[in-house]
Amino acid sequence: MQKKFYNIEGVVRSGFKLSRDYEILDFNFVKLGDDGVRALAKSPSIKQLKRLTLSSNKLGPEAAKALAGSDQLKNLQSLKLFKNNIGDEGVKFLAESDKMPALQSLRLSRNNIGPDGAQYLAASKNLKALERLVLSENKIGDLGVKAIAQSSTLSNLEMLDLRGNGITDEGALVLATAKSFTRLQTIDLNENPLSDVGKEAICGFLIRNLIYNRLRDEGKTLDLSNLKIGDLEAKVIAECGELKDLTQLYLELNKITPAGVRHLANSEHLKNLTLL
Repeated sequence: MQKKFYNIEGVVRSGFKLSRDYEILDFNFVKLGDDGVRALAKSPSIKQLKRLTLSSNKLGPEAAKALAGSDQLKNLQSLKLFKNNIGDEGVKFLAESDKMPALQSLRLSRNNIGPDGAQYLAASKNLKALERLVLSENKIGDLGVKAIAQSSTLSNLEMLDLRGNGITDEGALVLATAKSFTRLQTIDLNENPLSDVGKEAICGFLIRNLIYNRLRDEGKTLDLSNLKIGDLEAKVIAECGELKDLTQLYLELNKITPAGVRHLANSEHLKNLTLL
């Protein structure tokens, strides 16, 4: 894709890269700073942006405040602020902003965010359209993940990345019993001190969501083909009482071994299967 370079109000200089249709701005590793973001946030040049990436730009809470208060980001669907330092204060500005109603993806990895920041996001009334939330390599801990699990306004999430946040089984088990996240398909809890108990709970939660979202024909048909499903997921399927009316189950191109097949074959809830 051909790139063009622009000067924003004489403050934002080289590196301003927009796609030809002026909907994408990737502005990374240039030490833009809070003042640069203030200038950027005021510029009418960005009013058509759908994706804004400002990674590793030495940004603090004031940069987040400038973005949160901008009247130019009504069309923004994706905001990535990887490797800055907006902290809990910056997250609060973003969470309380009603200036980005179309936002679907928020990526805040490595921003020194703690439990308070997670709580601000969980309580936000302005993030109802959010589908992807990335908080990896922060320090939200169990308190933060519990707040997210109890959120009623983040119910459209499909992907949640919480890698490297000091989350233990305690937090994972609360997340695994969350009632609002029926659309959640991917949870990344790698690089957290989880035992098999926590990992299996999250795995069970995700496979149950897959089941509920893919059941067809009034609960008689379920296609879980080519989803990298293994024996643990097969065990969850076998123990799922909601599948008592299932007659057709498709599991081609997965990673199920004979052990997983035995779980399915011995299930008390899959007695009506005619096709496997």
